[in-house]
Amino acid sequence: MTDQADDEAKRNGLAYVCGHLDEIRADLQGEGMDDLSLLQRLLDAVRDSQDIADPLDALHSVLQNGGDALGVYGHGVRGLSPAGVESGPLEIVYLCPVGRCSGRLWPDVAAFPVRCEISGQDLRRERL
Repeated sequence: MTDQADDEAKRNGLAYVCGHLDEIRADLQGEGMDDLSLLQRLLDAVRDSQDIADPLDALHSVLQNGGDALGVYGHGVRGLSPAGVESGPLEIVYLCPVGRCSGRLWPDVAAFPVRCEISGQDLRRERL
C-alpha cells in the first residue's frame, strides 16, 4: 500500500471510530473483552496530535478478534452500492475539526450540529 493510500485508510478508519464511538465502546466491554485501554490510547493520540497508526491498528485487530470481521478499516464495504453509482458526497462534506480523519459524508449525518465524538468540536461543513 502506498503512503498516500495508507494515510487515507488511517483517516477513514479514524472517521469510522469517531462516528461509531459508543458502539465500539460497547463492543470492547462486551463478551469478556473489557479492554477500553486500546480505545483510550487512540483517543489520547488524536487529542495530543500524535501518530495514530499503532493504536488504530491495535483497535482494528481487537475488534476483528472480538467478532467484527470488518474492524475499523473495512467500513467502506459495509454499505454496498450498485455498480456505477458513486458513494461520495454530492455537494456537502463535514470535515474533521482537527484535520485527523476524513470526516463524514452528508448522507451519513443524522443530527446537527455534526460533532466530533473525540474532540467534542463541531465538524467543518464545506461544499465541494
